[in-house]
Amino acid sequence: NGFNSLIYELSNENEIDLVLDCKDSYDNREWGRYYRIFEEDNCIIVQFAKKTDKREDISHGVEEFVLYLAIRSDNNDYKKNDKWVERHYTYDEERHSSPFKRYVYNALRLKGSKFIFVMSKNKKVAVEECKQIFNHLDEIKNKEKGYFIDILRNESVRKIINNEKISKEVKIAYVNAFNSLNNLIINGPNNYGIFAGLPWFFQFWARDTLISLKAASKINEMLAKKLFFKYLNKINNDGRLSNLAGRHNSIALGSSDAHGWLFFRCNELADKIYKNKEIMNSIKKSMILIRQNKHSNSARIKEYLKNCNLIISKKENHCHKICYEIEASLEKSLDALFKSHTKNNFEINDKLETWMDTEFENDRRE
Repeated sequence: NGFNSLIYELSNENEIDLVLDCKDSYDNREWGRYYRIFEEDNCIIVQFAKKTDKREDISHGVEEFVLYLAIRSDNNDYKKNDKWVERHYTYDEERHSSPFKRYVYNALRLKGSKFIFVMSKNKKVAVEECKQIFNHLDEIKNKEKGYFIDILRNESVRKIINNEKISKEVKIAYVNAFNSLNNLIINGPNNYGIFAGLPWFFQFWARDTLISLKAASKINEMLAKKLFFKYLNKINNDGRLSNLAGRHNSIALGSSDAHGWLFFRCNELADKIYKNKEIMNSIKKSMILIRQNKHSNSARIKEYLKNCNLIISKKENHCHKICYEIEASLEKSLDALFKSHTKNNFEINDKLETWMDTEFENDRRE
């Protein structure tokens, strides 16, 4: 948590081959991949440089980016394999998702039982982080354990764990699902959202976020609210939400159902507000009865009723504000959807806009 690192441990000392395929996620170019292996500050460094190559690019030898992988083990014994090997990806071939074959780099044979791998675009950062993790390994592992124990303390998780009617298998499945979703949540000051699925879908997809929003609220209610209002204020001029944020081939595609999930979440929130209003009205009736009581003239009771009235008034104003935001956003969406995505009184969608941006047997679902 907070590192660009992998801790890899074995039950006893052994040898492992480190095979690398450094690349931008959607870049399948074969040429212009350069690896260099050297030592620095008690770390093994693998430097990777991606350069353009005239066999695939319009330019030649132009450096696009450099990555540094810093490695350290409890043994630090290694030998350079330094060879390219061809890998055959049979599952991709079955899915007709090319390329099915690719040359990857068998860099090193490492020896040890504990290995630290740190990746960075800055060599110094990679080395320093590698040393820090290696020197504080137990402390970092205990912190990671602490993060997981915090999950077990979550109110939603405790309700499931303490319910005797739920089987052990379901409890374990719930905790693992909760933990997986928690690991997909990013909650920084300037960047927040829910990844659609790592490692491949490292963007924030509107439909995936809105589908996951109710479950995410059990993990972090404040973040879920922030995401809800973010999407509520992001309705485009055609009445829809953008498909995703981040780099992906599908960024320009429309999403035929993300706004529907937003409507669904709006309905849930409206139901919640309605229930809150019923509770507040019940409290207000009780306050009227207290005021009518002949013993309610004491200063303490008057102060108590005044405070209650302030709290309820604040809560009511908050509810009205939310209702207004929901109503205004949905009106904007509906008006635009009727104009842009309706034909003969039916809602219409273009190719690849429903659920997944893929096709099957030439069916693209338009």
